[in-house]
Amino acid sequence: ARRRFYRALTDLAGNRDLARLMSSMQVHLIRAQLRPVRPRGAGDTGAMARAVLAGQPDRAEAAAVRHVRRLIDALPALPESAFTPEG
Repeated sequence: ARRRFYRALTDLAGNRDLARLMSSMQVHLIRAQLRPVRPRGAGDTGAMARAVLAGQPDRAEAAAVRHVRRLIDALPALPESAFTPEG
């Protein structure tokens, strides 16, 4: 469901570069690495969806930026082992 949600947003955006980038990223691996520190309950994806459905692209973009920034801000809390192969 999550993959379909992001695919729908990407398709609606009509941005070929974004679509190419999203399809080339291994998002499932990134998501697995971030799971221990991913912020919970932020509501960013719901805010994105509501803004898209309301035809408010500026609000949708702001929610998407918040979503990505929260994840970036969480990166320092990841243990070193998240970035090294398990041995």
